[in-house]
Amino acid sequence: MRVADGIERIHENIINVYLVEEAGKLTVLDTGFPGNWPLLVAGLAGIGHTLADVEAILITHAHVDHVGMAERLRRASGAPVRVHGDDLEYLLAGKSPPGGGGGGFGLGLVAMLAYGLRKRGFRMPPVLEATAFTDGDRLDLPSRPRVVHVPGHTPGSAAFLFEDRGALCAGDALVTLNPATGRPGPQLSPFIWDLRRARESLGRLEGLEAQVLLPGHGKPFAGSPAEAVRLARAADRSR
Repeated sequence: MRVADGIERIHENIINVYLVEEAGKLTVLDTGFPGNWPLLVAGLAGIGHTLADVEAILITHAHVDHVGMAERLRRASGAPVRVHGDDLEYLLAGKSPPGGGGGGFGLGLVAMLAYGLRKRGFRMPPVLEATAFTDGDRLDLPSRPRVVHVPGHTPGSAAFLFEDRGALCAGDALVTLNPATGRPGPQLSPFIWDLRRARESLGRLEGLEAQVLLPGHGKPFAGSPAEAVRLARAADRSR
């Protein structure tokens, strides 16, 4: 599913993976659970690409539903893996960052746990080689995304602004689906390391210029980051 100029979303259940294309080369942004490998391969084939076209792997944060295929993809493609420095040690160790409570309960949580079990999501494979980026870096990759550090969901949670595509990939700093309860719409992730910092990080997204926000979970939000943040704050007040 094309969600912005040169950006493809491949998804299943709660999983979003984004493919950013330029001059025949791809950046894979987040990689889903370990068992989502067939989804990735099919998604690449659907836009006329193979693993050999993957030039880089960007990780928004070190949770298994975002890094589960990262090491396998690194070995298969030879592409480097990059993550914010504050989550690097967790990625290399195959260990989830601290926090993650407060998700709430609903039928969505049961479905999420069942899906995670099917997709081998209860063990995070370590990434044997990875390098760190930091806030404000402009990465030498297709579309030269700018790193925006948005801690709260994890210490190294990051968003990527693709200015020439009008797209902001927000990771789990702002989602449009609560995977635990099934509640739709812009909101904070239900799984938080530091709620105060997660709320502060909304302010870092708010002033960015984009026409579409691409969340870690849920459908793309057609509108400005400022509007998505406004709705997320309203949802936060009501919970």
